[in-house]
Amino acid sequence: MTVSVNLTDYQMKVMLRYAEISNKTMDKLMDDIIEMIEDELDAKLGDEAYERYLEYPKETSHEDVMKEFGLK
Repeated sequence: MTVSVNLTDYQMKVMLRYAEISNKTMDKLMDDIIEMIEDELDAKLGDEAYERYLEYPKETSHEDVMKEFGLK
């Protein structure tokens, strides 16, 4: 899939310079940016799950989880 992104001259210069000094292609740089976004989303989901747990604490045994998913 091809995506077009409108960047300012400054944004493009920063990205090109960063790619150059880190010895990365623009494709690799985009992969790294996507990975960073995924990590941030994972952390946010983890924080939200923890907050829900604190609000409604419930402990489930390993055996109960295995039974729930038909693994035991």
